[in-house]
Amino acid sequence: MKNLQTFEQFVNESSIDGLDRDKQEMVRGIAEILKQVTDKPNRSAIAKDQIEKFKKEGIDFKYEDFLNMCGLKVDEFEGSLGPTTMPLSTMLLATQPGSPTIAF
Repeated sequence: MKNLQTFEQFVNESSIDGLDRDKQEMVRGIAEILKQVTDKPNRSAIAKDQIEKFKKEGIDFKYEDFLNMCGLKVDEFEGSLGPTTMPLSTMLLATQPGSPTIAF
């Protein structure tokens, strides 16, 4: 029972915690470097490119956590993060009859 997490710890855990140690350090390091880019549109563009690299390399985690680490907000981000980061409420809304179509 000593190794069980509390619900609060589980909810607050970053999705990169599921990656191996080297990948966690890499993701955090890239985010720290991107935070030094003062121009937000430029930082957003670089973050988008990096997320695409993560996807191609099979480094799967909740990419909105990466944006938060970079000092960006998901609603300010121009680009698709893919269905893994779409809020459940949006996915459920998309399945309701008469709701607008959402491309995944």
